[in-house]
Amino acid sequence: MACNCKRGLEIQDKYGVKEEESFVEKSYRLLWKVVIFFIIIALGVVVTPIVIIVVIYNFFFGKNKGIVFPTQLAKYLK
Repeated sequence: MACNCKRGLEIQDKYGVKEEESFVEKSYRLLWKVVIFFIIIALGVVVTPIVIIVVIYNFFFGKNKGIVFPTQLAKYLK
């Protein structure tokens, strides 16, 4: 079944009501996008090296545990 998106957009354009957005609302929405973007970048820059260091540490200094993979991933690595 087709989603009929093109026809839905045409109906929205024809019968829809335009919503006006003030400058404050636009700037608030943009500010949140920027904040979320920087949070994601910061987490990627901080968390990724920490995880890599922990994995390497456990690989060399762990009690012969090695790296434990999730079962879904492990079945493809055998």
